[in-house]
Amino acid sequence: MNAVHPASKAVFLWLMGAGITGCIPMYKTVQPQAELTITDSNGEGVERAFVNIGTGTYRNSRPPSLTYFVTDGDGETVILRKKRWHLESLMMHGGTYYSWWVCVEKDGYVPHLTHLSHSSESLRITLEETEDPLRCAWRSDYNASFDVIRIAY
Repeated sequence: MNAVHPASKAVFLWLMGAGITGCIPMYKTVQPQAELTITDSNGEGVERAFVNIGTGTYRNSRPPSLTYFVTDGDGETVILRKKRWHLESLMMHGGTYYSWWVCVEKDGYVPHLTHLSHSSESLRITLEETEDPLRCAWRSDYNASFDVIRIAY
């Protein structure tokens, strides 16, 4: 009698489960990796600038989320990749898609908006000086993005 390897049984059961339920597990990036350097117009690193990462999802019940990072003395910060398991539907348009927006802000500078991709990035962002009190305003609606607003004191 031929013995069946336990891994073969697991693969068979996994394929049967996916076929019956129409779902498969997927290991997806929920936060991309990025190295950001924030400088002023003279090329000097901007210390203690806030780097706001907004994560939006499409075709998922998870609400948009916001994560904050702060630059070091050289104006640098590192964002580490985060991944999570999801059950994805095999039906058309059944997958979850992520998008990431970045808004960098610090008093005395115009906030800078940009988008992150799924791949690792090294970004150099130059902040322009201003006397206006401007801030990043997170929009947690369907678009999950930022607006730059003026703060009234």
